[in-house]
Amino acid sequence: MFFNDAFPLLVSQRPQLNAAARRLGVELTEIQVRGPEDIEGGFATVARGKFDALFIVGQPFIGAERVRVAKLAMETRVPAISQFNILTEAGLLMSYGSRFVDDLRRVPDYIDRIFKGAKPGDLPVEQPTTFHLVINLRTAKAIGVDLPSAMVARADQLIQ
Repeated sequence: MFFNDAFPLLVSQRPQLNAAARRLGVELTEIQVRGPEDIEGGFATVARGKFDALFIVGQPFIGAERVRVAKLAMETRVPAISQFNILTEAGLLMSYGSRFVDDLRRVPDYIDRIFKGAKPGDLPVEQPTTFHLVINLRTAKAIGVDLPSAMVARADQLIQ
């Protein structure tokens, strides 16, 4: 998985990621990708390591570089997943998570509360309640991945 030890949000998620991997019997290998300059090196590590799949943990620069990330994932022919649908729309194999646009819809409410005097640190942290499975069928075909029909049937969005 692409990881960044310098990004506190990811570091706070590490225990849950490792616990989930253990439950699934998956061995996680962290590949440090701390900025746009590390993306190519990260994919070179994936290509050399002969990994079965890649989890691209979300970071702001990954979203900004999504087209390049998807292109490199396609070139390495590694099935890659992220929690952000914008990466799947750019060409990653699949994503499972909240939709960025849905998350952004909550921002005006927070801004309104702050303008009315609320302290940002006192505002509640809201967790997404809806998650979407997005599958890019073009990418699956291009990298030779046969997806279970049950998974395809359950997808919230299919990119043809």
